[in-house]
Amino acid sequence: MKSLTWPQAFTITFAGLPAFMFTVAVIGVYPATGVPLVLGALAAYGVHRRARTQAALALRASADYPANLALVAAPLPELPTVPMRTAS
Repeated sequence: MKSLTWPQAFTITFAGLPAFMFTVAVIGVYPATGVPLVLGALAAYGVHRRARTQAALALRASADYPANLALVAAPLPELPTVPMRTAS
């Protein structure tokens, strides 16, 4: 695990913790409004994270494209076969 730097600790303490407490308070006081807002924010974060992951995978695939192309275009090796049984 990476060590925590002081800017990260400051941000967690003075931004992350109050935001979390405010979110819990809003959900506790106004659940009909707070729950959909929190779920919407989590869904938006998930979509953003998935898009970032897909972009990274696409970039990696484009970098490996020549090697993958050669692998796919190469002819298949002769596969071992099993002699067919004949009815006797």
